[in-house]
Amino acid sequence: MGMKLGKSTDSSSATHVYEIANRLETTFPYLEQDFRHAELEIFLVFRCLPRALGRKTTRRYAKAENVLYLDMTFAEEELLGLTWSDQESVIADVFFAYLEETLQKYRFAGLDASRFVSRFREVAREQGWGHR
Repeated sequence: MGMKLGKSTDSSSATHVYEIANRLETTFPYLEQDFRHAELEIFLVFRCLPRALGRKTTRRYAKAENVLYLDMTFAEEELLGLTWSDQESVIADVFFAYLEETLQKYRFAGLDASRFVSRFREVAREQGWGHR
């Protein structure tokens, strides 16, 4: 199987979460190649919803499918009024912190978690994703 990355979004057009998450996808082929010996699928969900809905950020590892789900929720009210660049910075900061924290909680065959997060940050930077 090897490393596989995927993503989905749940966001209104009031913010740029949809477009920002789509841009992150450009990093996936590099990481899948670099970590092809890691037997893991990581599926990312980027949500931007009104705070009143009460949706929380969650993580879940489905052992039977060997899929790690990171479902991140951003409060629409916090992103409204921010520029695209500032929204991307907020999303990137939360994403990388949550990814790192999550990978510290689990052990996956063939995956050096700190190297993976470091490489993910590096590839994202090379693709122009996530910095101000």
